[in-house]
Amino acid sequence: MHIKTDAIVLRAYDNGKNSKLLLLLTREYGRLAVTARGAGSLKSALCAASGQVCYASFVLFKNADRYTVDSADIKELFFELRSDVSALACAQYMAEVAGSVAQEGEGDEELLRVLLNCLYGMAKLKLAPALCKLVFELRVAACEGYLPDLDCPSPVGVDFVQGQAVPTRGETVFPLTEDALQTLEEILLLPTERIFSFSASPETQAQLAGFAERYLLAQTDLRPKTLEFLKTVL
Repeated sequence: MHIKTDAIVLRAYDNGKNSKLLLLLTREYGRLAVTARGAGSLKSALCAASGQVCYASFVLFKNADRYTVDSADIKELFFELRSDVSALACAQYMAEVAGSVAQEGEGDEELLRVLLNCLYGMAKLKLAPALCKLVFELRVAACEGYLPDLDCPSPVGVDFVQGQAVPTRGETVFPLTEDALQTLEEILLLPTERIFSFSASPETQAQLAGFAERYLLAQTDLRPKTLEFLKTVL
């Protein structure tokens, strides 16, 4: 059986004899591991489409629970990311996080759209990777059902374990100014196609950057391997 789906390549592994194993984030089927035969050869039509964070329309052949790439129509390579080490490291981190939270066989169009918009923001709009990272982390948390409850009188911060704004300080409370709390709410409520349509001071962005990472990791219990290197280049 053949299926067609739009997908982002989250990871590519050598699979012997010029073959690659690709981890895809698809629009309709969630996370899929697929084999791209010949993709390891520069002469192959699948070579470019097998690059990390390539966005393409894939035609896959399904045999039992195995998938093989028949063809791929590239939509965007995000080639600009390769010229900026911090943007590339951020893209790799985003791809790892998306691959960790996506479910196999369950479509997650919103997660795909958030990842695409953040990659586009870095590659095409030349937005700072640190800004795209914090937006990505907050929106992924929301996608996965970890939307923080910000309804609190006189909040001093957000408890990143409990997922709610609180009026008192504590070990698991990340302090946020009123401006940071308002910007946080704005980022979470913006339409996906406009997730960068907000303004924030450098101080507010710095606060939210620290909160977003800690909140996502606490809520999902993720320990991304790419995060350590990303922190050295941001």
